[in-house]
Amino acid sequence: MDKQSQETALAIEPELNPIVAIPYATGVYSIAFTRGWKWMFTGGEDGFVRKFDFHGSVEGRAQLTVAQRHALADSIQFNGLLCSYWENETPVHRGEPGHISPVYSIAAGSEGRWILTGHDSGAITLQTVRSCEGAVQWFFDGHNSAVSSLVLQEVDKKFLSGSWDSTVREWDLDRGECIRVFGRMSGQISAIEYRPESSEVVEVEVKPDEPEVNEGGSDDVDSLFSEEEEDEEDGKETKGEDDDPSAAITAAATTTKDPEMRSLASRDIFLVATIDGTVGVWDGRVGGSASRPVVEFAQRAVSGPWCMSACWSTLGTSIFAGRRNCTVEEYDIRAPNTVQRTLKFPSGSGPVSCVQPLDSKHLLCASHDNIRLYDLATSNSGGGGESGDGRVPFTIVPGHSGGMVSAMAVDPSGRFVVAASGNRGWAGRHAEYVYVYEVQ
Repeated sequence: MDKQSQETALAIEPELNPIVAIPYATGVYSIAFTRGWKWMFTGGEDGFVRKFDFHGSVEGRAQLTVAQRHALADSIQFNGLLCSYWENETPVHRGEPGHISPVYSIAAGSEGRWILTGHDSGAITLQTVRSCEGAVQWFFDGHNSAVSSLVLQEVDKKFLSGSWDSTVREWDLDRGECIRVFGRMSGQISAIEYRPESSEVVEVEVKPDEPEVNEGGSDDVDSLFSEEEEDEEDGKETKGEDDDPSAAITAAATTTKDPEMRSLASRDIFLVATIDGTVGVWDGRVGGSASRPVVEFAQRAVSGPWCMSACWSTLGTSIFAGRRNCTVEEYDIRAPNTVQRTLKFPSGSGPVSCVQPLDSKHLLCASHDNIRLYDLATSNSGGGGESGDGRVPFTIVPGHSGGMVSAMAVDPSGRFVVAASGNRGWAGRHAEYVYVYEVQ
């Protein structure tokens, strides 16, 4: 696929159709995925971690009953393929009664061998999921209130945790201890996210005699080098192959190139949002225990002191923050003192509880009434409620209707979107579903 074909494919207006609905008896606080989205983990208010086969779910291996489909969209036919579930048990001293905690946050290792879960007491537990599912293998102690956010580095060596005690901590998974505390925030932590460094369509060589691509190989290391160095290395490899024509012909006959969406995140730069509306960018390369962010965005009085979700743009140059007054504010990290653009929704839509970019031109915004897909290219004016020709710059995504959305996720290939409903322990009504959408 040439570059022009890739750009044409990405320029098509996306359409989200719900295909899977997972009924819940309680609110869903958090979701997490392994590499390739083979397994999906959900954490709920009831204190249970549930493990789903995501591929089996979207392939329709579990069907909804007629009664379950009655109140759902017509395109929804499938249920989630539940593999197992277990209690999110907080470790206690011998002789003390056991305690089951709501799963305020969850993060999954890329290979699906273990997960991290956040507890209401401030504890973070590492649990195995391949063998002895749910067994606590390590206990991270440092926070003294609910752990509302957990974010892993892509190399699965360190992770960040945010808590209702208004602190963000960095942990070393090899040593099992806290290595840094990033100051004290102005309120309870609502969102943490590493800055994306690249998000583009790349061509991955796939050999027919190999069952799958080695995702843990050199593909992840290439981003550490500059483009010039990569070009030089590619030139050397090409020159070596040209010396042996038969080897080059054999390699060309046994390899194919498939387009795949890859995204890489920074290991040092991340955003932190608090429930009182403060949004800032922190840099882990700043020495010592940094007490202030390197970039702190101005907060307008008209927006109100509230922010339940914030995210980076796919290019890593802008930040979107959901507000209580039915708006989403866009900030540019190069001009933090002003709001770059305000995305407005109908006055009765309710607070924006979750935001997530679908691609570089579209933003998913979850309000109390619906999930909307906002066209960022259409609304390019500074005030941004409507486009220049009066068109509404967003479309309503079917499926979710009514209640707060706790989390949304887009798979790296851009084919599926997952949305979970829950209030994450804060005030607010919520539905009891996890929806899976197919992007067409």
